[in-house]
Amino acid sequence: MPALRLSFLWRFTLVTLAVSVLTAFVLASTMERSQREALENDVEVAALGRLSVELTTPLESLAAAGRLTPATQRAIRSASEDAQRFEYVTAMRIYRPDGGAVFPTGTPPALQEVRQTLGSDTFLRVERGSQITAYTSYYTRTEQPYVIAVDFNQGQLGAAYARERTQLLAVVGIVTAISFISLLTLALSASRELERRRREAQSTFVQTLTIMAEVIDLRDPYTAGHSQRVAAYSRELAIAIGLPERQIEVIESGALLHDIGKIGVPDAVLFKPAALDPDERRVISTHPALGARLLGGISAMDDVVPCVLHHHERLDGTGYPDHLSGDAIPLGARVIAVADTFDAMTTDRPYRRALSVATAIRELVRVAGSQLDERLVSAFADLVVRGAIVPPPSLADRENARLLGEEHLART
Repeated sequence: MPALRLSFLWRFTLVTLAVSVLTAFVLASTMERSQREALENDVEVAALGRLSVELTTPLESLAAAGRLTPATQRAIRSASEDAQRFEYVTAMRIYRPDGGAVFPTGTPPALQEVRQTLGSDTFLRVERGSQITAYTSYYTRTEQPYVIAVDFNQGQLGAAYARERTQLLAVVGIVTAISFISLLTLALSASRELERRRREAQSTFVQTLTIMAEVIDLRDPYTAGHSQRVAAYSRELAIAIGLPERQIEVIESGALLHDIGKIGVPDAVLFKPAALDPDERRVISTHPALGARLLGGISAMDDVVPCVLHHHERLDGTGYPDHLSGDAIPLGARVIAVADTFDAMTTDRPYRRALSVATAIRELVRVAGSQLDERLVSAFADLVVRGAIVPPPSLADRENARLLGEEHLART
């Protein structure tokens, strides 16, 4: 029996090291120019989104008055100055639909860029030497269109990319070093305290899974924490339906790694701040199979792979990749599908705000029986009602909290 335990501990530690090395290899192979373009895209979307919020009141006032009043001009100038405090932003402009500039006055017209932006479902990106200009459309409540343009310093973005790459590689290097040290420690002391060492190795493995999930989420700031939340929701649901602890652990690990295949999805598809077209949906639909292949060579992942491979199957057989239906879909994958769908609806995305919890639950109930398992949806809804599952606050929630706080301070 001790020999069997020792063999298990050796295999477990080697798997931990292999997973860490796999993470390092995948990151090294993907952090090329596409990773830099992804960072630039994230920065541009974040700056444009923030400006769209700050310019809401002045642009509504401008549309209502039909002219640039002194108060509106001051508000726009304040938003411009605030934007330029952002590390990479050098200037901001606002254009009318005819290409003429609203702010700053006297700015040359940009009719071609304005037309392209208004005719696009996403933002327009133009590179000129060391400068990148991002254009986005804004429509007032009266459907009056304006175009917001923001200039970015490409050199500063390049420096930021280098810092991010160094940080990510440092994290992976630390994980690999910890795993290697664990291997040596277990090899030297396995003759004694086998049970204690086994528990330490399990803890290291869980930490590695968590860091891998964090590395996946780091590729897209808009889904940061998604894998950890889906894992937490899946664990609560698995406990609620009475599964044994071993199966609960498998489902939780599968949920942590359910999106690992997105490492191989092109950034242009993964970070698109709008709905995907049919070709792009076909590309994104390859991530479960890619994730299963990445994990398939690791024996410790044998039970986890079906959860990763089939978490996008639907009960009616219209899901992917294998069009499984009903009970043919592994239970773990069905659990993760409910948690994944709920988190996707209750968190902010570049192209839409988070849905309310009530709306998300109604949507889960609506697709129960066709897309999701009815029994699991019912159990999940009960967990939400009891407060066992609480989604993170949305951008709107945080803004409301800020306004309430300011009102309270003003009254006191």
